[in-house]
Amino acid sequence: MGDAFKADDVIDYINSLRPKEGPGSLTASSAEANAGAGGSWNVLDEVVSSNVVKQSSPTACGAACGEMLLRDRGVLASQVEIGTELTSMNSLASKLNKVDSGWVGNAVDPSSFDALNKTGSWSAMMWDSGGKVGHWVVVDGVDNLGRVVIKDPFKGSYYKMDVDYFKEVWNGHAVYKP
Repeated sequence: MGDAFKADDVIDYINSLRPKEGPGSLTASSAEANAGAGGSWNVLDEVVSSNVVKQSSPTACGAACGEMLLRDRGVLASQVEIGTELTSMNSLASKLNKVDSGWVGNAVDPSSFDALNKTGSWSAMMWDSGGKVGHWVVVDGVDNLGRVVIKDPFKGSYYKMDVDYFKEVWNGHAVYKP
């Protein structure tokens, strides 16, 4: 296997970063689950789905989100075609613009949340307070109860989050097509 990452090793590493007690921890009586490669945010109703692109490697969340954003707009390009090293909002927007023009990467204020949702699906960088690594997800608007609908490439799942909590773990970096 050489230097290849093993899925179990990545999961063990991520679990080692999660808090054992306090905010973000999960107890046996908790109704919420934790998700995401870059953190341990609380999520609701997580379901693995073939409609969510699963990232092809531990660091391919940006490319997988790019594939989903393009697909949502009728443009077919795989995460392999989109490429890697998509750690910043500018690098992700730049790669998307090579396939479909008009993508923007910006650091925005959380008050822009509603405006971003009006652009269609968009990508958000999730980052736990004190975390060392971020994680790209696709925001697919809000449901009829006002919860944020997330497509997460880490496990190829979608889930929901309370809007206020989402704004706590979103670092304000967004990639969208106005």
